[in-house]
Amino acid sequence: MKARVQQPAFPFSLWLYTPGAGYEAVSRATAAAAASAGAAFHAFGPGSAGMPLQSILAGGQPVPSDTPPDEPVLLIAGAGRRELDGILRALREKSAEEGAEPVALKAVVTPTNLGWVFSDLARELKQEHALMHSKP
Repeated sequence: MKARVQQPAFPFSLWLYTPGAGYEAVSRATAAAAASAGAAFHAFGPGSAGMPLQSILAGGQPVPSDTPPDEPVLLIAGAGRRELDGILRALREKSAEEGAEPVALKAVVTPTNLGWVFSDLARELKQEHALMHSKP
């Protein structure tokens, strides 16, 4: 079943989670992609991995997770279909320009996942990504 992109509840923005140092090129590429697409860019780390998505997007008080993700995760908020297509294209281009590995785990923020704790969402994304890229 194909997910539908609904009317944005938050401004068009990219939220990049990185688990620590060593992801500077990914961060630069994501910030450049956001700027070229007219989106705001925000970065966060393990200290906020225990927060629901809605709290992250609202700038809530950081809550760490016992099991923070060990790789970058990108949240895309407030994107309509046109913005989503544009930002995915910009992410590919800017990642190549920076020599950065593209962020494999991405999620569009929806009314359904706003209440999810970020680390739980990241774990689900990682499992789905592994299933989609496994050979039968």
